[in-house]
Formats: sequence, C-alpha cells, structure tokens
Amino acid sequence: MNRLAFMIFIMAFATITGAIIVALLTLNMSEPIHFYAAAGAGAIIAAIASVIISKQIRT
Repeated sequence: MNRLAFMIFIMAFATITGAIIVALLTLNMSEPIHFYAAAGAGAIIAAIASVIISKQIRT
C-alpha cells in the first residue's frame, strides 16, 4: 500500500468501525466478540475502500 492509501485507510477504518460499533450498541449487542467482529469488518472494508479511492485519485 502506498502512503496515500495508508492515510485513507486510517481515516476510513476509524469511521467505518465507529459506525458499526454505534449500530451494535443501538441493537444492545455489547459482547466483546461483537466488537472484535466490528473491528475486523471495518478493517476489511476500509482496506478495499482505500485502495479503490487512492487509485481514483491517482488517475
């Protein structure tokens, strides 16, 4: 990952994971496994999004 994609990843990861955690707390799903799953899902989604966005910016 280049520097641009990494910076986008950091911002996207925090935003996406935070949104998922808020949704989990709204649904009264506050077990630790749910938070670990939210972090994992946020990382995967943010990694994909950061690569796509950085490619769009570079072209």
